[in-house]
Amino acid sequence: MAVRKDGLMFAVVILILMIVGWYWYIKMYPRPNEVSPQVVETVITPTVPAVGEVLIRQNTFVPETMTIKVGETVTWVNQESYLHDVVSDDGTFVSPKMATGQRYSFTFTKEGTYTYICSIHPFMRATIIVTK
Repeated sequence: MAVRKDGLMFAVVILILMIVGWYWYIKMYPRPNEVSPQVVETVITPTVPAVGEVLIRQNTFVPETMTIKVGETVTWVNQESYLHDVVSDDGTFVSPKMATGQRYSFTFTKEGTYTYICSIHPFMRATIIVTK
């Protein structure tokens, strides 16, 4: 009878170890069809705008002065969390209000100096110089 109790006790201990081992295994190695934690994408905003691009950030136009040739296009990109627009002093171009990440492009067909503002924040001023 003592051998039978020892054998039964051994079987119970083995069963417990198997259950604990199985539990540990599924916690350490998740099944492939489980949903992985969501990956957060980090967007790095360039500090220097691309050629022909004006960044709108920190209530300024970057760069404040740009020189281009007739026929070239300038694209304004709003990098702020509030609305901005781009309005030339002489009315040559007027953008819609742009939310974060929105863009406005204008192709300059005439030589000249074009000053512009954000009509929402008129202290924001900049200049595009168009040459032949």
